[in-house]
Amino acid sequence: MTAAPGDFDGDLGLNLVFESAPKMLSPDRRAPTKKRKNKYDRRREKGRLAKVAKMGPSPRFSDVASGVVSQTEPAQKSNDACVLNHAKVTNDGVMEVREIGRPDVPPQTSESSVPGGLLSAFSCKGDSAVSQVASTTPNKKTNVGATKHTVQLTPSLAAPTATQMTSSRRNKAKSTLSDQEQRALYLSEFHARPRDLDRNENASREIKVSLPSDHIFDNENAVGMQVTEADDKSLDGNMKVDQKLNCQFRKLGLHPSVTKAITNPDGCFRLTQPTIVQSRAIKSLLPSSGGQMKGNLAKFEENLFIQSETGSGKTLAYLLPLLQHLAVDFRTQALKKVDRQIGGTRAIILTPTRELATQTYTVANHLCSKSFPWIVPGCFSGGEKRKSEKARLRKGITILIATPGRLLDHLCKTESLMIALRGKLEWFVLDEADRLLDAGLGGQVEQVVQHLRSNQPGAGLQKNGVTWRSVLVSATVTGAIEELAKTVLGGKGWKWARGHNENLITKHGLSEKDQDIEKQSCHELVHSAPRQLSQLYMVVSAKLRLSTLVAFLASRASKGERTIVFMSTCDGVDYHHALFTSMPSIFGDEHIHSDGKGIFGKSCPVYKLHGDVPHSQRQATLNDFAGAKGMCEQKSAILIATDVAARGLNLQSLDWIVQYDPPCETNDYIHRAGRSARAGKSGHSVLFLLPSERQYVEVLQLRGLNEITALSLSATLNTAAGLCPTLTQEGETKSSGNTFPDGRGEAFTIAIQNRLEQCVIQDDLDYKADIERKTKDAKQRRKVKNDVVGPLLSGARRAFSAFVRAYPAKEKAVRHIFNARGLHLGHIARSLGLKETPKMVSKAKYSALNGGENGKRTQVKKRESRLAFKTPSLLGEGDIDVTSHTESGTTKKRIKGGGEQRATEARNAQQRMMEQAKLLQSQGLEFM
Repeated sequence: MTAAPGDFDGDLGLNLVFESAPKMLSPDRRAPTKKRKNKYDRRREKGRLAKVAKMGPSPRFSDVASGVVSQTEPAQKSNDACVLNHAKVTNDGVMEVREIGRPDVPPQTSESSVPGGLLSAFSCKGDSAVSQVASTTPNKKTNVGATKHTVQLTPSLAAPTATQMTSSRRNKAKSTLSDQEQRALYLSEFHARPRDLDRNENASREIKVSLPSDHIFDNENAVGMQVTEADDKSLDGNMKVDQKLNCQFRKLGLHPSVTKAITNPDGCFRLTQPTIVQSRAIKSLLPSSGGQMKGNLAKFEENLFIQSETGSGKTLAYLLPLLQHLAVDFRTQALKKVDRQIGGTRAIILTPTRELATQTYTVANHLCSKSFPWIVPGCFSGGEKRKSEKARLRKGITILIATPGRLLDHLCKTESLMIALRGKLEWFVLDEADRLLDAGLGGQVEQVVQHLRSNQPGAGLQKNGVTWRSVLVSATVTGAIEELAKTVLGGKGWKWARGHNENLITKHGLSEKDQDIEKQSCHELVHSAPRQLSQLYMVVSAKLRLSTLVAFLASRASKGERTIVFMSTCDGVDYHHALFTSMPSIFGDEHIHSDGKGIFGKSCPVYKLHGDVPHSQRQATLNDFAGAKGMCEQKSAILIATDVAARGLNLQSLDWIVQYDPPCETNDYIHRAGRSARAGKSGHSVLFLLPSERQYVEVLQLRGLNEITALSLSATLNTAAGLCPTLTQEGETKSSGNTFPDGRGEAFTIAIQNRLEQCVIQDDLDYKADIERKTKDAKQRRKVKNDVVGPLLSGARRAFSAFVRAYPAKEKAVRHIFNARGLHLGHIARSLGLKETPKMVSKAKYSALNGGENGKRTQVKKRESRLAFKTPSLLGEGDIDVTSHTESGTTKKRIKGGGEQRATEARNAQQRMMEQAKLLQSQGLEFM
């Protein structure tokens, strides 16, 4: 059906007919569903949009013929043909589309949508904002049922921007920024000067002061406490202690022997008053008096969550009531001297790391030896043979402290442990519970609990086999961990013992339930960090990371401060430790630290600690770093470690925590920083961030850490430049007299970066020369010269690969911040002292893994031998064209140095194989 050309003014002579295809019904007589677009369809659509956006708007209207006008609300569902009679564009940039339906159908109001490819063909006026106006008016000149649709066209619809286009890993969306804007963004992201980075963050040139605080102590109950006469008579002459020291612990219900052990001025604890979390945990885990115990027996058996900030004494908070419950009868207050073999293993304490297990064992051993010697603790952390641990089990262990993996191994293979636990286990403690119940160790803990339940006499259909009281301890226990613990451990009831005032966070207009949700969701870390801890962060570009770390540690070493540097990978720890210990001192002859080996001199040793270090060496490192051999001598020291040192370790006189790599989980930030500022003492923590990682600070602030502030990068570099004048002068000389706007700090970075790179290169040359000197055969010497790599250079390459792999391995909440595709790999290589490009690093890595160049050629030959229809090497003279038929198509290859006869044989063999394949397919057989 067509209309006369004179029916409308401005007729363009377009008579287009769009017939709808007949609808095919599926076998079940239902209408077919819309076909989903696969990746190829989406890619073609994306390419079409990009092509249209590149072409720009055009005044021609002939492209209407290639467009499609669809109605979002069709007038009726029918298979009749629909005629698009006329379409014109007015002077105001409005396209009018008139369509004529069936005569017996009344006009229907509908909106027309035009695809982007059609809209881009028009020249439009007006604002660039996205707008689409559709109106429907009946036309009297047309037949019955004619409808006019008006669509307002705008440039934004005609040419979609890059942000509106979807992007993928293979087909990235093009940026709408100009070349000048992109260059400015690139320079600000990767080549920003230190002063510019400080200006963007409003960084302070002065380090935030940290002052000691006593907010963790229970000062409310410290007044008016006196020892009663009965308690005073129970103490003999050897147990007389100052009443001012032990009265607060005695009022909590602790035995005089326990108070003597923890308050003795000559002992290892020397406590004067309990902390808030200790007071609340002891009151919850111990009965107040023997008379009240009859009615509160069920309450006494409740399980407990202990949550308090780092360094507030959570270990003693559960060890003190646990020890007294095992040694003292809570009804008669009489001592229970039970032989350790007969008593069996009555308490299990699980820790996530060997270091924390050893530290907890040391505290429990000191506490038992000074109070109740018949209670024997033991430690199973995997640092020794299983045979020796079994021997101690046969003698008897009352309190077993272990890691989950080692305990599970003994539960499966050691029968004496199962006998010692059967019907006698009374306490089950998870220290750092959130770490033990996560995806890494949660499976092992669950298997441990299943073995313990099946071993108890109460196991069965009616009873769950839980004969112990559970205690979960951590600074970051959340609601999710609470629900998981209740599911895994079971038990009768659960209660909380927190080391802070729960009413500190109040939201006006919210109910108590909403306030609890607000506390758990947005402020879950607000009470996890010590109040006196000075939290800082520093934004550093990738190419200045290594030099900035050296500058910051030089300032700490000059002041005699102890520092822990946290890194994300073991390879990174090994490489930085080897690099810092291989370099000569940077302070110069005029400084006191100039003597000795190491980048910071003899007075500032550098240690390393990670999971791959042997257990005996790890303990020796912790003892040396903590100053156990010379506690009277206060000297600076640096420990480079992974997160193995982030949980629970109590290192005395620790001044600074440097988080060189951001942690994988946000909770680990608290545990890292909490190694400093313990027990109310002062401490500092600084976090290194790239310019692309600034949003990580906002995540920390949203979770309750509002006290974190920016530290000036330029001030840090200038301070190091003043400490190392010789090195700074060397940098100024290398820069050919250029003046730096940030003072002498940039000259220091140039000099120290050059020394670090030269140290790596020189170590490689010396190593090759030493190996070549030891090799007598000339052929072997040439092979060594090409394939052997120095220890520092090899370590730098491994550290680079490990850093790139571990960079995006973050928790889901911050994974969008750490995008490996946004890294400048050249600058990352420079931050590791590498002069070669990352491409060369990858080639060298695979060359070393495959046995050098010879091994690489062997791998190539093996890969070629597995290719389908591989043409054998041809002998003779002349060039031959060989045609190969593969799945991707037909390819032609010219082979030099071949004979006509061998080429014919190769083609015949290929043809025979194709014939066999067709025969198998025709017979319906499948390839094996």
